[in-house]
Amino acid sequence: MLYALVLSLIFGLVLQFYLQEQLAVKKQRFRQKDRLTAELMVLLIQKNLPKKSQTVYFKQGQVTYQITSAPSEHIAVTDQTVSNSEGSYIVHLTDGSDFIIKK
Repeated sequence: MLYALVLSLIFGLVLQFYLQEQLAVKKQRFRQKDRLTAELMVLLIQKNLPKKSQTVYFKQGQVTYQITSAPSEHIAVTDQTVSNSEGSYIVHLTDGSDFIIKK
């Protein structure tokens, strides 16, 4: 009787550990999926880099581009002058996830 109780206790602990590990892996995959979705949304609007702050709406959420440094600094690149200002993208997904991506 005591033997069966000890075995069931050990089995319960192993099962609990396994289930917790599976839940952690599932949560990590959802976070990775959300992060990849946010990065893809940023890549889609990065091709037409906005000159000012703006918000772009997608089915999965919205991306807000904000300029983070002074636009007065310029770097000469061949025929064009490109602003040396850096921007950050704030991504709000419809499932409630928020990301800030600096480029």
